[in-house]
Parts: sequence; C-alpha cells; structure tokens
Amino acid sequence: MSAPNHTRTARRRSILATGFTLIELMIVVAIVAILASVALPAYSDYILRGKLADVSNEMFALRARMEQFFQDNRTYEKGPCTNSKTVRGFTVVCTTATATAYTITATGSPTDNTDGFSYTLDQTGATTSKVSANWGKQECTGTSFLMKKGQTTC
Repeated sequence: MSAPNHTRTARRRSILATGFTLIELMIVVAIVAILASVALPAYSDYILRGKLADVSNEMFALRARMEQFFQDNRTYEKGPCTNSKTVRGFTVVCTTATATAYTITATGSPTDNTDGFSYTLDQTGATTSKVSANWGKQECTGTSFLMKKGQTTC
C-alpha cells in the first residue's frame, strides 16, 4: 500500500528545505568581508612592526661591534663597517666618514612593504627616523626609532 499523496509532498518539502538560502549565504559573506577588512590592515601593521624591530636590533648590534672595534683600535676605519646587508626588506649600509665617525643607514625596499622607511644611527647614538606618510609623524630625531604607527617621539 502506498503512502497518501499529501504525505509524500510533505516529505519532499522537508528534504528540499535542509540547505541554506541565498540570502543566508550572502549575509555570511558580508560578515566575513567586514572582518577581513578590519583584520588585514592590523595584521600588515603587525608584520611591519616586526620588520622594524629586526632592523633596529641589527643596527644597534652593528653599533656595538663598531664601538668594540674602536675600543680595541682607536679608529672606526676598517672595522666591521665594510659591506651592506639585507634585513627583512631593509638594506643596511654602514659608512665610515672619518677615523672617529660612522653612520649606519637602513632603507626600506619598495618590493617588501617597507618603502618610505629610512633609519640612521651614528657613533654618538643619535637616531633619525623617516617613515611612510600613512604612519603619522614622518620624521623624528632622537635616541630611538619610530616603531609604531602614530608614535610621536623618538
């Protein structure tokens, strides 16, 4: 004996109604897009701050090696300041101006999201930071580097 016609129709409707509607999927896509639009810039800034920390550590380590060389030889010439080095998207160059002066410069690369960033450090410990325009204050001189978006002092 077969089931009545209305029972088959009700069963068929319940099977067809077990998916998502197009409007529900569109709402989920919109929520994911909003979350991504907030998270992606924050993540990019986080990665860039990590790169800035690595390059500043390298610059201060090179400064320590230069000072040790000066203590041993009473000159900066022919010290560890010999060639350039690439550190996480920055080219770090050390130049010896005289026997008693040097400058370490780190310049960002356009291909590595560090374009517009430039840091310098000299034998006195004085620093200069030039950062991308979207970071707020664009240039700062002091004893440390601009390392965060919106930072106003060095």
